[in-house]
Amino acid sequence: MIRIHVLILLIAVPVMVFSLDIRANVNTGFDVQSFNSNSGLYPQNLLQDAGVTNQGFDCYVNADIILKSAIGEIGKGFLDVRYTYYPKTFITNVPQQYFNIVEGYADVTTEDFLIRAGKHFMHWGDGAWFNPVDIVDLRKDPLSFTGYNQGKPGADVTVPIGDFSSISALTVVDSMLTTNITDLPAIFQYFLSIDMFDGFVFVDFQQNYLPQYGGNIDYVLAVRNNISLKLYSQIICKENSYREFAAETNGIPYLENMTNSSYIACAAGGSLTFSFTETPLIDGIIIASEYYYDSENWSGGDYKNYLSYIGMLSNNNNLPGYIAALPEEESFRNSKQYIYSGITIQGLFDKDFSLACQGVLNIDDLSFVVYPWVSYQVNLDTSISLGAQMFYGSAGSEFGSLSQQYALNGSLTVSF
Repeated sequence: MIRIHVLILLIAVPVMVFSLDIRANVNTGFDVQSFNSNSGLYPQNLLQDAGVTNQGFDCYVNADIILKSAIGEIGKGFLDVRYTYYPKTFITNVPQQYFNIVEGYADVTTEDFLIRAGKHFMHWGDGAWFNPVDIVDLRKDPLSFTGYNQGKPGADVTVPIGDFSSISALTVVDSMLTTNITDLPAIFQYFLSIDMFDGFVFVDFQQNYLPQYGGNIDYVLAVRNNISLKLYSQIICKENSYREFAAETNGIPYLENMTNSSYIACAAGGSLTFSFTETPLIDGIIIASEYYYDSENWSGGDYKNYLSYIGMLSNNNNLPGYIAALPEEESFRNSKQYIYSGITIQGLFDKDFSLACQGVLNIDDLSFVVYPWVSYQVNLDTSISLGAQMFYGSAGSEFGSLSQQYALNGSLTVSF
């Protein structure tokens, strides 16, 4: 069987050498983590017996070659190939390396339509942290500084309606849901923009699944000359779930499929931006907040049952069962409600220096994670950054039960 994403790339990326634009990015960095010896998500003795360790340091190099080219007078091609090298990972001291096509697509643009085909990012929605309507973008784990981040293979046709709206029809390849061409979804979106108001609605049809429906709206308001406010909300409704949850009968935990007949996820939030032009001390401040609800997510009781379940597997030295159960736990899906907040300060004392602090609270168990971060733009082609994650909560809570107590990342990025 031909893999669908390879087929799409072969068809969709005719990069023409006579107009080739080549750029390169190199990102090198390191991660440091502190191990939580009480975490049920990492039974040290069980995994060490299997040759798996959880060392506190890794380092890596990502090198991207980016190719751009015109395709006649109405199109363009784009290709981003990444080479990743880990001299050392958290799991092993044996060097790891691989190649990955991050994006590779072709565009054809006319007055009547835009066609894009290939592997690319198709980001939907305005969520600062949670984005339930973003059904087309494959995002890395937000708890991973160096997670696997790539686009999705797919095709998108957009037809403008005047200068204020458009209709799009697209399909994407999801590794979890697409095994052959008949599994490809048919997704339709209507987008509308009027003055400071933007919004879209969509429907997603796929074989063997009931349709999904949703929408996103946002509004930007100029409060004063140097203050702007952006408000947004989004919702998605569906009737299928791929998740399992941990139940318990007579004190024995076990996994079973979700049983609800429908699921709703929504997010609402806003950001307030302050711009400063009369002082050299600071350029701007952005304050953001967001509320997220998802009925498909686990409850606090479900999560405690899950910890009991993997604890039982660990105590029974059931390594295959334990490893099979680990993927059922997903970051930021272990509570039905979360609150995000963050502040970003731009150009503090120096126009190229920025710092930020973000945090996410699990409303169900009151555990939370905090993300401080600083960066400096050395020049147009070079930047450095330093970020951290700190987790707080009781042993049975989401962020208090993780295998990490804190994590630290430093990176240097050079473009040429």
